[in-house]
Amino acid sequence: MPEKLRDAALSFVEKASKDDWKRFAEYGERRNTVLYAWLRWLVLLEAGLFSLMTGQLFARAQAMPLAQLLWAKAALLLTATSILAGAVALFGEVVLGRRLLAAHLRSLSPSPVTPTGVRPFFAGTPKVCRIAEWLCYIAFLGSIAAWMRVIWLL
Repeated sequence: MPEKLRDAALSFVEKASKDDWKRFAEYGERRNTVLYAWLRWLVLLEAGLFSLMTGQLFARAQAMPLAQLLWAKAALLLTATSILAGAVALFGEVVLGRRLLAAHLRSLSPSPVTPTGVRPFFAGTPKVCRIAEWLCYIAFLGSIAAWMRVIWLL
């Protein structure tokens, strides 16, 4: 953890009340709930799009001009990439749950507590899951742009 971030976190820990920690936990929970619901919905939508467009592509591949066929293949590749990256990002939800449990168990061990009597615990998703989340969004936007190009070439 970078020094500035660690120092800021320790300063916050020293000044925070129990109500602050409750609000902080509620905001984090709400953020995670909304984020992972959005990712699940996005991956489900992309999987349906992938299935539908793959069937359309194979049905019409012989009659498509080369440029349109290449754009359609690029769009399918980007959609598939987005689905896989979304699945990896969603795995971060599982890892986050494990890390939160482990951090909570460590927080219960005997050790000095903050002046408020609360010993906070934090956990984050692995870096690969955060990168996969952004890759999911970027590939999805790229696939939408490629599908728009395919439609434009009709």
